[in-house]
Amino acid sequence: MPQELDWTYYDSVTSGTTASATLTFFAQSESATNKQTTNMPSAGKLNSSESIVVHEIIAYCESDTEHADLIKLYDKAVLEFLVSNNRILVAPLLLFAPENYLHSIASTLNQAATVGVSMPSGKGFVLKNPITIPGGTPFSVKVKIGEGSTPTASDIKVCLRGILRRG
Repeated sequence: MPQELDWTYYDSVTSGTTASATLTFFAQSESATNKQTTNMPSAGKLNSSESIVVHEIIAYCESDTEHADLIKLYDKAVLEFLVSNNRILVAPLLLFAPENYLHSIASTLNQAATVGVSMPSGKGFVLKNPITIPGGTPFSVKVKIGEGSTPTASDIKVCLRGILRRG
């Protein structure tokens, strides 16, 4: 019997410390890593009996990321969503931060910036036109780290929220 479930597929990748690196998400499976890293059934694709209609994309960093690194990452990075190697979406990473996750205040007196980080509260980048990923179709999300970004390695998590169809 077919099922429709509210679902989130997620994947974590460590940014490393290399400026201008490209991080590829959803290229690993839960069985090859662990549930804290990803919940993907297979690396780079869904099971053939599943499909997902993605309504929202969220990208955030682990809580111990240095504040200055977080600012640089969100300021310079770009997220790209590919299905069957076709670009479906590309936009600055900042647009995918959850509501209330990142608050920055820049001082015009000393050019310093401070950041307050709160827990992700949902509502990242909500798609007006959802993206459907059919079962067995290769897909990935890539985050291009900007030049001079992330001098400290951080785990970045990308979440695809939507309706999962099984069967």
